[in-house]
Amino acid sequence: MRAQDEYGEQGLTAKLRASKSPLKLGILMPKLPVLLANDSPLLPQTFGGSQLNSLEIDNLNFDAGRLRQG
Repeated sequence: MRAQDEYGEQGLTAKLRASKSPLKLGILMPKLPVLLANDSPLLPQTFGGSQLNSLEIDNLNFDAGRLRQG
């Protein structure tokens, strides 16, 4: 067995905003109540997909998305 040559990877994230609702597409490091990415400096955990955070209604923060471990 050989040791892995590389331990890093790159990814892109696009961020769009409509009114008070940002939409993120690409490589994400979410911090949600049900999912928290491990952001250790050695090998940070990333997820691919999309995330919508709606702040249109006062006192309501709505998150929707589709993530896969990447």
